[in-house]
Amino acid sequence: FSSYKTGSFGIFQSAVGTTTSTTKSIPSSYIFPSFTAMIKFIVVISSVFLACLAEKALALAPGVGEPHSRPAAETTSTEFRSSCVFAGITPTSRRDALLLGLSTTTTAAATFILPSESRAAPVEEVGVVTLVNLLEGLRSVPTFCIVDPAGAAYMLYKPGEGSARGFAFASFPGALAVLGDALRTAEEGGYLDVWKDAKITTVPADIAVRLALQPRERFTQKSEIPKANSILAMIPGADERDAAFKMDKKFKDQSKVPLFYFENFKADNGAIPLYLNPLDLVNDWTAKNGGGSASVIPPRVRVIDLLSMFQFVLRGRADELPFRGKVTFVTTSEAMEMAKTLKEQGLTPYKTDRMII
Repeated sequence: FSSYKTGSFGIFQSAVGTTTSTTKSIPSSYIFPSFTAMIKFIVVISSVFLACLAEKALALAPGVGEPHSRPAAETTSTEFRSSCVFAGITPTSRRDALLLGLSTTTTAAATFILPSESRAAPVEEVGVVTLVNLLEGLRSVPTFCIVDPAGAAYMLYKPGEGSARGFAFASFPGALAVLGDALRTAEEGGYLDVWKDAKITTVPADIAVRLALQPRERFTQKSEIPKANSILAMIPGADERDAAFKMDKKFKDQSKVPLFYFENFKADNGAIPLYLNPLDLVNDWTAKNGGGSASVIPPRVRVIDLLSMFQFVLRGRADELPFRGKVTFVTTSEAMEMAKTLKEQGLTPYKTDRMII
């Protein structure tokens, strides 16, 4: 503190071409009136520095009571954004925005985990449902998308809107039926060459939800439309949609994915199980409560929309959901078997930045 060199201390001198390097002395009293003041200054600066580090760590780390592992798509992402809007929903925290972000290099198939490859740890019913809990729970739930051999998703382009809409099906038969219809229509319309190599791949539901909540720009195969915005619609199985519609007329909208549950019914690990199929819910409840005895009557089946649940959490209104604590998702055995088969055959990685329109 007692001396400096004009060549290193003065950035402004360098800017105007000053090259002098003579050493000049400055009395220490010009900087600090006393040694005690200097110590206090150092302590204050150190405290501010440590506070900044702590704030940065809290911004990037999971919240209290949340798992410390992040979704695979987030850890591979290089496009962390500090603020973003998902279909008109503003996340209540920077961490939630990051969790929903996807890199242009992310491929969905690589993050799919079959239940046999992971072990669910016991959970505690603490606080409200969190975004981390939802995304991690959906990682082992498959959806099915139609892609070309390179992994580009087939989407419906609307010229008037300048955007495209793709689909992630909760059931393999649903994806297969749509693919069959598309092939027939393409053959009749004379553009079968665009669809002839189309195939079905599996995409983890946590990736599908991200793409359903966040419009995303993708490259196309058309030179006149090199890029366009896209959004993904998640489509439930036909039987599941019909069952949900009988309980709640809002499920007439086929892009709403119903999740079925019982009040006060928990999985073995303490989580609240949300089923994609109501019969699986009833069967599991019956197996745990009397094993099919005629005197044991299941409670009323409840239903909630998957994306609506995400919207409550993103808007900071998770305490308004009809349940608290951790949740887990239970898909159908048929969907899991088909996802396993596709994986064994060699999955075509789903490209999040490409589409066929």
